[in-house]
Amino acid sequence: MNTSDYMNLVRKKLNTQNVNQTAKALGWTATKVKNYVENKNRMNNEACLVIANILEVPVIEVIATMEVLRTDDNEKKLMWLQACGSNLKG
Repeated sequence: MNTSDYMNLVRKKLNTQNVNQTAKALGWTATKVKNYVENKNRMNNEACLVIANILEVPVIEVIATMEVLRTDDNEKKLMWLQACGSNLKG
């Protein structure tokens, strides 16, 4: 999973058709959503919490995914994978 994958799932869950509609539904700027859709930025913890609540998944899963994507350190990736039960692919 990456930020784009999460945003696609959110878009489907919210039944929005584009970045602007998704941004409005989330109360975020279109630029923020577009950067997530295009994998230009990783979500901060607050964004992870919003996404997790919408998708009804544990917030640690979303946070761990972002941390795995953020780091090049394999030990840190493993730590985050273990933190969420290793259901992620880094």
